[in-house]
Amino acid sequence: MPCRCDYMEPNKHEKESRKLAEIVKFVYSKTGRKIPKFIQDAVKSIYGMNIQAQGTGAPLQTYLDQYTKDLCQILRDMDEDTKSILLVDSKDLRSWYDRHKAADASRHKIETDATYRDKLLKTAMSKLTDEERIAVRYYFIDKS
Repeated sequence: MPCRCDYMEPNKHEKESRKLAEIVKFVYSKTGRKIPKFIQDAVKSIYGMNIQAQGTGAPLQTYLDQYTKDLCQILRDMDEDTKSILLVDSKDLRSWYDRHKAADASRHKIETDATYRDKLLKTAMSKLTDEERIAVRYYFIDKS
């Protein structure tokens, strides 16, 4: 029976972390920032940031979140002309940026809707008697 090595292929998160490392390296180099060794190593590895993350004991998601946040902040602070040039220069950055903006918009809508629902509930609860408030909390709020 022949040997199999498909289990050694990078998983989805490792591929994502490598792609993110490539984008971070591109943006850092184009904006004159020092590229961290962590990112340089991640770009070279088929496993992306995972090997480096294992060396620190931190989960891979920690680094994905950190560099996503950094990249988002850099692009947010950037003037529109420079941002447009970078987005044209890198198809991967453009794709990441479009997905990130869509995710931000979706999260913002959910947060806004939740805030609206909280205000609506507070207003409605304030119109009830103490006995009605207890019943609502018991049957609807505390059950979830």
